[in-house]
Amino acid sequence: MNESEKPSDKPSPNSTLKEKLKFIEGIQNIPAMPVIVMDILNKLNDPNISVPELEKSISLDPALVSYILRIINSPFYGIRKEILTISKALLLLGMKNVKNILIGYGARKMFLSIENKKIQQILWEHSVSVGVFAKLICEDAFPDIQPQAYVAGLLHDIGKIVLLVHDPKRFRASINVTLMSDKSSVDAEYEQFGFSHIETGYFMLNKFKFSNILKDVVQFHHNPEFAPSDDYLIWIIGLANELSYFLKEKVGDNINPYLEKLNLNINQLLTIIKEGEAELESQLATMKL
Repeated sequence: MNESEKPSDKPSPNSTLKEKLKFIEGIQNIPAMPVIVMDILNKLNDPNISVPELEKSISLDPALVSYILRIINSPFYGIRKEILTISKALLLLGMKNVKNILIGYGARKMFLSIENKKIQQILWEHSVSVGVFAKLICEDAFPDIQPQAYVAGLLHDIGKIVLLVHDPKRFRASINVTLMSDKSSVDAEYEQFGFSHIETGYFMLNKFKFSNILKDVVQFHHNPEFAPSDDYLIWIIGLANELSYFLKEKVGDNINPYLEKLNLNINQLLTIIKEGEAELESQLATMKL
């Protein structure tokens, strides 16, 4: 019997979520959120944190400084005059947006840990495209959650990194099953691993102590109707995920529940797709690995 086929290599099909999470906990070398990101996120929990204190912490990582300046000067924020200092960037962004940018930076770092550069690029481009579409969906109806929606898009498939680290061969096999059949990525992963990126993503976000809504996004973006909360963000990421695949295929009937829930019509959707194609190219240049 091949090593990867031994029953002990994966949970049984009838395992509970708790049992699957216990199995996932035993996986070696799970990528971690950068220490500096976790440290600054913890500091942001203090409502009295000052801009100089935050600037001092961020300045310890030149790559993070460069990333924040690149993001604030990108078309995403539409600031006409170039921002050259972290202190000015922090004042303009506000603490909520800084938190979202930090999480995005951490996600990017975790994707960079993927050794297979081809798969790394495919997963990253998909995540960025979901972030871009989520941002555009929010533009008119949900402007207050635009930055959070973009970050949720970057994180929605973060669990795939764990699958890839755990067993690259089985992960490639799950991709091939998805490409050569009508099975979803979740079903293909269950066949190979006994769990999917849904459970591994939940495990990672729970470990990082991220918000419940981000954990719900990771768990239910494929089926938001089953989410314990009726938060629009889950539906937004679900639709954005569908749209990222429509770049290669035509729009299908499966998006109708999303349109109804988010009060969008087909013309608005086609505009989002058109704008998304243009913005994705710019965003990938800004967020390149």
